[in-house]
Amino acid sequence: MRNRALFVCMFVIIDIVFVNSGLGQETKSADKDESLAKPRLVELSLQPAKEPVPALKYLLFPDPIDQTPGNAEPLFSIAGDMMNQGEEARKTFDKIHDWLEMPVEELPREEAQKLLKTYKNALRYAKLASRRECCQWDFSIRTEGINALLSPLAPQRNIARLLALQIRLDISEGRFVEALEKLQTGYAMARHVGGDGPTLIQNLVGVAIADLMSKQLEYWIDTPGSPNLYWALADIPSPLIDAREGLRFERLVPYCDCPQLWDMKKRVMTEEEVDNIINVLMKYNVLSPKEGKSEEGGPSWVDKLFADEKQVKKAFGKSKQYLSSQGFASKFIEAMPVKQVVLIYSFDRYLYWRDEMFKWFGLPYYQACKRLEYVEEQLGKARASESWPESIPIIDLLPSITRARFYTVRMSRGIAALRCLEAIRIYASANDGKLPGSLDIITQVPIPIDPVTGKPFIYRVEGATAFLESWAPKEMWLVKDHSVKYQLTIKK
Repeated sequence: MRNRALFVCMFVIIDIVFVNSGLGQETKSADKDESLAKPRLVELSLQPAKEPVPALKYLLFPDPIDQTPGNAEPLFSIAGDMMNQGEEARKTFDKIHDWLEMPVEELPREEAQKLLKTYKNALRYAKLASRRECCQWDFSIRTEGINALLSPLAPQRNIARLLALQIRLDISEGRFVEALEKLQTGYAMARHVGGDGPTLIQNLVGVAIADLMSKQLEYWIDTPGSPNLYWALADIPSPLIDAREGLRFERLVPYCDCPQLWDMKKRVMTEEEVDNIINVLMKYNVLSPKEGKSEEGGPSWVDKLFADEKQVKKAFGKSKQYLSSQGFASKFIEAMPVKQVVLIYSFDRYLYWRDEMFKWFGLPYYQACKRLEYVEEQLGKARASESWPESIPIIDLLPSITRARFYTVRMSRGIAALRCLEAIRIYASANDGKLPGSLDIITQVPIPIDPVTGKPFIYRVEGATAFLESWAPKEMWLVKDHSVKYQLTIKK
């Protein structure tokens, strides 16, 4: 069983970002056959549109003059409290999710308007919250670790769905100013929820909200009469959500749960103190200390190492050598309980693998992705090993972060791709409604690179149709939304 931190993270990825993170064997086939790849196909019919004058006439992020001092978190919490909970509410918001996927002309407008009216006060508080200057989430991560309650985040995804529905209806009826105001609320909400939070989970919730807003902008661009938002998109904070802050806390979760880990190398502990540390760490496998088994029925990492006295003694020799190589005095090592020596070595190996993964978050995705995949592959081999110390059971505490890293860059790619589309509309407005033969010939505005690859977006023209594409690494091809292909024509 994965640890609870990873379980919650995966819940967010599956239920909030709306994708299936398990690729299975199909991924290997995709490496050999590009026809198996499943990009999100978006067909857009663009109307030429000049740059607005003044350039920042339209904004997708609240202007500082529209912001108010104070903390947004209490207002978001009030908005969340106004959202219905339970099975019926889940069905309602699943239905809204389906509405957002269908053509706007098929929307049941009367039912949608009634639903929006039901939640108008929650939406009002969300708007007020999004205009606050800061957002300080009062989560007790430092003291409670994986047991910290993050329940205030749950209603925010449903508020974002309601916002997206409002935006879609406004755009369909030509109310671009009203839609723009709600888009500001959505992007600011994404920033407050995901960018100002101390956990990776919050980062991913914010990413999901931002992605939902960007999808509504696709409909904006496809709608006749829509103003050009190139400079509004360029004005959005970049990155809108920086996941590095969440990763800093994710790195330290074991210390939050078990502060005694800080003391392990500083003094000789009692047998009882070491056992207490082990029992705390067992929570990461969602285990009962009495049962000593994972929920899947297999042995826990504690069983593998600490429950078997022979295994502990076997591990002690290697652990003792390691501590000596790190400068620990022989008398100090001999005075420690055997389990303390083994635990220090095991936890140091955990820290090594942790940092081998987490260090790549400080670099652009296109520089880090291959190395992250390699590290997780090597980590998987270590986990699968039957021998110790090649398999350090405590490394089971480590979450898988490669896909989480991709979700953050996918959000940035969405905004960059929208800028490209608006640049194409600007070009068409100055060239008799023609599509550019390449992105290089657009001189009116700069063309952003694809954050996924660090290179220009793939662009080609076939007759009266153009294609703008971005491909995820092949290992992620089969997941919807990971790769995207825009099919573009010009409205006559």
